[in-house]
Order: sequence, then C-alpha cells, then structure tokens
Amino acid sequence: MTPALRGAFGYTLSRIFDRGNGKPSLYQTIFKNKTEDAYTDEYVSGKSNPYVFESPIQTRTEMDIGDTISFSLTLFGMACGYVPEVIFTIEQMLKGRIMNSERAFELCSVSNYFTRKSIYSDGVIWGNIRETAKPWQWTNEAVYEQTSRLYITFIEPVSIKENGKQAGSITFLLLIRSILNRLRLMTSVYGGTFQIDRNIFEEKAVLIKTIESKLCDASFITHSRTQMEKKTYHGLTGDITYEGSLKMFLPYIHVGSILHVGSNTVIGMGQYSWTMVKC
Repeated sequence: MTPALRGAFGYTLSRIFDRGNGKPSLYQTIFKNKTEDAYTDEYVSGKSNPYVFESPIQTRTEMDIGDTISFSLTLFGMACGYVPEVIFTIEQMLKGRIMNSERAFELCSVSNYFTRKSIYSDGVIWGNIRETAKPWQWTNEAVYEQTSRLYITFIEPVSIKENGKQAGSITFLLLIRSILNRLRLMTSVYGGTFQIDRNIFEEKAVLIKTIESKLCDASFITHSRTQMEKKTYHGLTGDITYEGSLKMFLPYIHVGSILHVGSNTVIGMGQYSWTMVKC
C-alpha cells in the first residue's frame, strides 16, 4: 500500500504546486528533492527525500463505507515548514480515486507522531503544527538497561546491500551499519549532529548473535503515472531475533524504525517494528 500512497501523494502534489515557472516548486522541494545537493563521504553517497511514508499495519484488502484507515508520513528538515500544504495535499488526494478505489476518502484527523497531539480535525488546522521531535524523545536508557533480546519484524521489504548485492540474511552488524549510514545521510543533508566511533560500534555489533531468523523473499511492483512505467522491487520480510549486550544500540534501532533502512526507503521499503525483553 505504501507505494500507492506515495504515488497518489506525489501526483496530487504536482497537480497543485508544480507551476512550471522555472523556480523550485513544492513538488520538487519535497517529492523530487531537486533543491538538495547529493551528499558523499567515506560511508554514504546519494540523496534522500525529506519524507517517509508508512502503511497501516493491517492485512485487509477491502473496506466498507465508514471504515477508517491510518497511515504515517514523517517529514524531515525543510519539509517540516510545509505542514499546512502537505495536509491540504492529502485532503485533495483522498478526495480522488486512489489505490484502485471507486470511492473517495475523507481526512478525519492528523496527529503529531512524537507528541501525540492533534493538529488537524474537522477541516481545521490548529495547535503547534511545526513542533518537531527532540533528540531526547528518541531515547530512554532506563528502559533499555536490562534488554538482552531484540525482536524485529520487517513490515515492508528491506533491501540491504552487502558487497554490492542484496544480502540474503541480515546479521546484526549489517543492520547497524545500514542504520548508521541512513542516519549519517539524513543528518548531513537536513541538519543535526551525528558523531560516533563506528569502529567501537562494529566491534560490539559483531558480538550480537542471531537467535532465530524467519525472513523470506518478497517483491512488489510500482506504477508511475508521470514516467508511465512499472518497476519491480525485491527485499526481505519477516521476523528476526537477536541476543546479546544491546543497550548501546537500542536508541539507534528506534531511530532506524522511524527513518527506515536499506535501499528505496522513500517508497516505503525498510519499515520495521521492534520489541525487547530481558532474558
């Protein structure tokens, strides 16, 4: 569902805000990211759009009149300054036919993911719509203190490269490397400070064991209205369990669940949930 949401959002955004006057439009700034230069260093290289869609965690394929559906859209950097425009775009998007639906949808409410405060209801935007997440909202070391086993579920296919190819399994070291690379890219392009000793992290990550892996191959096809083409994406979905001294890694595991990991995160890939237990 994530590619359908993203495609409908981009199409609607372009219809409303891409005026073709030679200046970067809101469509280019957010969806196509034409205003940001690619970032390159010894670990990461490339560009990253300032948003991530997350599909609702449900398996239903049919909905009745009156049913509701929830999804998440996380904005980063300069995109946080366009919350009213993004909400308006989603309103218009839902009024059209999306995801092969014959019926229109209505936007009921919008809440800040991090503060849980409502910022939109009954067609009215209110509250602090530009309130963003603070670093300390991402960590709680008291909770992490006794954790020794970590359960991760890849909700959408994840594609992490190893030696230039998609990895057939995901070791904890590979996962942490991918999260650190993603975080480094996002902070470098959209602001923030990110400095750690990667050597120490990787030395510790090697010691974390994979206890059980139930990952399987998965793929999906996207349809582009603007480019008039289909693309097939491949990755892994399912559950995996890690065990070891995990405290230092868990804040990054949490951040990775927000940013997503691996390739093609902008179309929804790399979305995962996680839980932890004391063993």
